Amino acid sequence: MLPDFAKFKKLVNRQLSRAIDRQVTATPLLRDIQRIRQHEGRSGTVVHSDGTADTSEPRLESSEIRFDREQMRRFDERAFQEKLAALTKHFSDAHEKLMLEKVFTAASSVGNVVKGPPTKATMLEMLRRIETDFDPETLEKAPGQMIIMSPAMAERYIPLMQEWQKDPEFNAEYERVMSKQREAWRDREANRKLVG
Repeated sequence: MLPDFAKFKKLVNRQLSRAIDRQVTATPLLRDIQRIRQHEGRSGTVVHSDGTADTSEPRLESSEIRFDREQMRRFDERAFQEKLAALTKHFSDAHEKLMLEKVFTAASSVGNVVKGPPTKATMLEMLRRIETDFDPETLEKAPGQMIIMSPAMAERYIPLMQEWQKDPEFNAEYERVMSKQREAWRDREANRKLVG
């Protein structure tokens, strides 16, 4: 009977799982998002600051790495790293897609979706609807907030936004929007401190 190496397989599996998890959550879209690992139960509930709650069940996502007998005989670390990178990309893409679906569902449920062609007005309206955080010392936008666009949309929007930044009227309205966002942020911070 051949040895099974159960402890070794368990160790390698745990190390691979941790490495994949670290790489999956290191993408620009996912790295700053707080995560909670749920070990038991068939669903999870998130209670929002306004008291509403969302319950969701975990979504199964799977992938695999395959090596045929010849590849196992002549182990190639570079080929293994490439397969591991493809596996990691699969899980990163699945996490990002799920997150964007949840964000769109949440925004739609409260009427917080801005539709229309890329114009100064739609950009400013979008900025009005985003809950923005600020650095308490500089009162500049806190780092980490980003606008996510598909590559096709970015190709259209970014040149337009660069043009809009040259327009004094647009800049003045942008500053008015940011001023209102700072006031709303101060109110949220004051309420949070009073409740805490």
